[in-house]
Amino acid sequence: MRRNREKLQSEFICPKCRARGAVVHEVSIGRSVTNILPLAANGYLAATCSLCGYTEFYHLAVVEKETQTADVNQTASSLLKEPE
Repeated sequence: MRRNREKLQSEFICPKCRARGAVVHEVSIGRSVTNILPLAANGYLAATCSLCGYTEFYHLAVVEKETQTADVNQTASSLLKEPE
């Protein structure tokens, strides 16, 4: 999880002002909010642009899945490399 936060924080590019870098927090969306916003009542990473304050939410399950897929792909590519 920490790796996901650090990666998002360092690779975030704000779609509004194009600044690089964000402040990232883990947030939970409660049931009362899901009645107002079309979000699942689960955990999210909130990435807030460090320059303008624009915020995007990333579902934790999707972020975790993406990281696991990247790890598997990296392991597979290292196994397929020919020895030097």
